[in-house]
Amino acid sequence: MILASNLCFWFRPKVNFSMFKYLLSFVFSIFFISAQAQNLSISGRVIDDFGKAKANVNVNIKRLNLVAQTDSNGVFKLANLTAGKYKLVISAIGYATKTVDIQLESNHQLVDVKLVQLTNNLAQVTISEKLGETRKKQESLN
Repeated sequence: MILASNLCFWFRPKVNFSMFKYLLSFVFSIFFISAQAQNLSISGRVIDDFGKAKANVNVNIKRLNLVAQTDSNGVFKLANLTAGKYKLVISAIGYATKTVDIQLESNHQLVDVKLVQLTNNLAQVTISEKLGETRKKQESLN
């Protein structure tokens, strides 16, 4: 019995825990560096024909189904992107939809977009009121 316990002592591997801690921290640091390298963003500003900032404009990347909306200064930001080609689709009510191709290689790519207002010819609408009389006048919009 003593002989068996002595054999286990001789064949027991020696574990160097300090080296294990260094190796483990090295592996985790590689994961954090690679995760940080993929955190790229696209930001920009949307203006109209007159150079005024446009609020509440939708900016999306269809391939990723990622959508951002401009703030009151016309600024948007799309974050957590990887390097590559993207197609931004910018749309707002009353303005022509604009598509911008982006090649994202470095962090914080800036994009400035100018939207063109759509012109709609509306028929004239007249609203009048007389006391005690209600009248509806129908006209079509073209």
